Amino acid sequence: SMSSRQWIAIALCCAMNAIDGYDIIAVTFAMPGIGAEWGTSRTLLGMLFSTGIIGMTGGCLILAPLADRLGRRRMAFAGLILMTASMA
Repeated sequence: SMSSRQWIAIALCCAMNAIDGYDIIAVTFAMPGIGAEWGTSRTLLGMLFSTGIIGMTGGCLILAPLADRLGRRRMAFAGLILMTASMA
């Protein structure tokens, strides 16, 4: 059976996944306003915002095997450090 720490880790991963998906939904609703402000077509905006999803897919295909070799915990911490440094 799973320990309470394992259940907490799963709950945190689910919450992070939901938060990550929220930005895609938020941009979808904001896209018409962004397009009007920037003076771009919906088609161009769709292509621009699709690159984010394509980038996530490519990252998963590259980083998942790397995490298998280096360890998922190390990769999670490396991602956290990279995101923190980028935001700073």
